[in-house]
Amino acid sequence: MSWLRRLFTENLGLKVLALGMAIVLWAVVGSDPITEAIFTVPLEFVNVPASLEVLTDHPTVQLWARGPSNAVRSAAPGDFVVRVNLASVAGQGEHTFSLNPSSVVSPAPLRVVEIIPSEISLTLERTVTKEVPIDPRFSGDPAPGYRLKDFAVTPNTAKVVGPVSRVERIVSAGTDPVDISHLQGDRTFVTNLYAPDPLVRFAGSRAIEVTVRTQKMAPPASAKSHTRTPHRRK
Repeated sequence: MSWLRRLFTENLGLKVLALGMAIVLWAVVGSDPITEAIFTVPLEFVNVPASLEVLTDHPTVQLWARGPSNAVRSAAPGDFVVRVNLASVAGQGEHTFSLNPSSVVSPAPLRVVEIIPSEISLTLERTVTKEVPIDPRFSGDPAPGYRLKDFAVTPNTAKVVGPVSRVERIVSAGTDPVDISHLQGDRTFVTNLYAPDPLVRFAGSRAIEVTVRTQKMAPPASAKSHTRTPHRRK
């Protein structure tokens, strides 16, 4: 029986402290009601086949998560991960995937009980590259008395990459606006290529140079002076 006596008497202070902490923790958890909330979370596509691009009208889904109210309030959309595994895709075309709450990575102690929508349709297209001319954009006006004469772009073409249906629509590559306000003479600007379609990207560096040349405008022709003959006094 001595071992039983030691079990209850040795390190008695630490055991009482541990018991007290367990009671406090149980009280805190027990007093925190279970609640639910909806989080809008972007989809993450993994194992995308080589040379294929994903097109979808549902880049995000809504997660219905349940857990203690304090954990629900402190959670953020970035705490969840919704992955769509495309390893089974054999080629381009339309494909439908089911979304399972059990496959969602969520922060403890929250649990995802529903995904809206429960399935998504994706279209996969082959990746293509196309070379297009660069058409820079300008903002502002040259200095008074000057006009934009011409400009040169280095390099003067860019390679766009993306799904074939989106790349075929691209006829030129734009740039971030080049501000030529109050410009006199010539000047070279460094700017970046800009693609209005989020599914289209550029191969290589986006930085380019735009050399702008202005020209001083000729003053307006002055009106011819007219001489009046004075009246003779009588």
